[in-house]
Amino acid sequence: MTDTPFEYASRRTVLRSIGAGATGAAGITGTASAKRGNGGNKGGKRPLEETSSLVAALNYRGTGTTFEGFADDPADANFDPGQEFDTTNPEVVGDGRLIHYQLPFGTHKPYVLHHEGDGRYTPRGAVTNFETDGSAPPGLPPGRYRATVREEVNLYEKEGYFDWSATRVDFFDRPGMEYVTSTLIILWDEDAEENDDPSVRTDDPTPGKDTPEFSEDILGDVYEEIKTAAEELIDAGVSTPGGT
Repeated sequence: MTDTPFEYASRRTVLRSIGAGATGAAGITGTASAKRGNGGNKGGKRPLEETSSLVAALNYRGTGTTFEGFADDPADANFDPGQEFDTTNPEVVGDGRLIHYQLPFGTHKPYVLHHEGDGRYTPRGAVTNFETDGSAPPGLPPGRYRATVREEVNLYEKEGYFDWSATRVDFFDRPGMEYVTSTLIILWDEDAEENDDPSVRTDDPTPGKDTPEFSEDILGDVYEEIKTAAEELIDAGVSTPGGT
């Protein structure tokens, strides 16, 4: 049975509390270990998660500081069970100070996220070049592009599992490096604590079967955190092709 907004928000608050206490200096226990499994630490790296999280994915399109209908009218809204955004792809390096991350669409080259405190990570001048045949989620026509990335990624705790992220990507064509458009991508965790329950929100989170709702009723206190991070990215305007 589908949860009411109040029931879902309450359960998410409990889940966040579980996740926040699941990791520590002495090792990984509880929820985090269930998601990571025993994949090991090869060459100082390990997957962020051993099994893919189900996330809610919203994509807003705009230019500069203009994103009409932000928070109310995404260009795309879907549940993603480890397809476009797979939480097993990022790699945690060493003691969790760095994460090798990827854009939450397609399979582009990784860039580095730096730990900023608690479960917060951000990139610094992240730039990636790619080609598309026009079928990729950003909705760009076929061609060669540069993407500059500014974002805030939040885990439930340092080295914990994925909680939410707000990502702004500015696209420039190559080789001319003329600005084309921007996208703002918001993601949040939809998994129950063991990562084996399909969802704590809906009976059928299959892409195309239901649509995530970005609201305080659904997300509780974390809604304002995500909204604030997204609005700061919008207000920042277009970056340079160098990522600054």
